[in-house]
Amino acid sequence: MRLRKLMGFRLTNKNKMYVHFGYDYYMYIGISKECKDAIDSIQASGLFVEECESPYYKEDEEAFLEVIIDDNGVSERVELHQQHFIIGRSAEVSQYVSQIVGTSRAHVEISRGTAGFKIKDLGSKNGTILKGEPMVPYKEYSLEEGDTFLIAGGKYMFRVA
Repeated sequence: MRLRKLMGFRLTNKNKMYVHFGYDYYMYIGISKECKDAIDSIQASGLFVEECESPYYKEDEEAFLEVIIDDNGVSERVELHQQHFIIGRSAEVSQYVSQIVGTSRAHVEISRGTAGFKIKDLGSKNGTILKGEPMVPYKEYSLEEGDTFLIAGGKYMFRVA
């Protein structure tokens, strides 16, 4: 907290700077623009400041689901803008409402994190099939470009643009 007060600017996750604490400790700090006064005050305190690419920052990926509507290949594009995205039959809890019989109120959750996208079955009654294999309820699975999953016979394909 003392360092944050000393720096006097808002931390963000888009960064090209880190502050070095001793030999083995690094604090990654995000700034959306260069703050010369803040950098000068940090250096005046005896800390070492160096510009670099952050290992934690990834460009935001444009991700979406391709929902296969029928056997003729008609599909619907569903954007995944939220950090947590739920597919289910209840409009109260789901960002995408499926009308397919057998879909649970809150069936699966797709989440975005620093390691990419994950999918988790939320204890649905009829389960979820990911890449041809049944998912274990509440276990997170990585999602990669082109992965498909089935919910009560409805087919979803994960896409990254």
